Amino acid sequence: MTARSRGARRLSALRRTVAVALVSVVGIVPVRLPAQEVLRVERLDGAVHSFTPGQLAVASPDTVRVASGHVPAATYRVIALRRLLALAGVAMDTLRGRDHLLLVVAEGRDGYAVAFTLGELSPTLGNHGVLVAFGRDAQAIPSTEGPFRLLVPGDQRGSRAVRQLARLRLLRVDPSARTDQRNQRANPSATKSSSRSHE
Repeated sequence: MTARSRGARRLSALRRTVAVALVSVVGIVPVRLPAQEVLRVERLDGAVHSFTPGQLAVASPDTVRVASGHVPAATYRVIALRRLLALAGVAMDTLRGRDHLLLVVAEGRDGYAVAFTLGELSPTLGNHGVLVAFGRDAQAIPSTEGPFRLLVPGDQRGSRAVRQLARLRLLRVDPSARTDQRNQRANPSATKSSSRSHE
């Protein structure tokens, strides 16, 4: 064994001794922090972008006061859904042709999902101000609703205000597709999704 090898072994043993001493004297133990929840944006080309509440706070300083019957009255930290999609590389200011068949599907952790066309979100077309909330009254949104949730100003009901928002997926509608209703009746679970309303 070379002098260098003996020195490396002594250093390793010394580190273990110090670690044990720290644990026994001051109670220092390794701590594994839980992974921070993220909101995933999945594009048509398969690219996936993930955002934490902290990243959205940097991207958007906007707040909105909500006082409706289907969303708890509070001041929310928000980012416009179209702005969030733009951060993920989804452009919608020059939609034309088959672009009008593009949907963004917003899914909650429980599988509940709603859809918007890019046309209704585009500032040059529908200009519908759908919002993604990531904070409430200067605090994180409680886990029963957050850390992300959808806000849809103007809706008279809250069925599109998805709680525990987890994923935004881009899809393209194929108008030439035909549904085989006989297969659906034979296997109804094939198209089953959560129908639990978020109102």
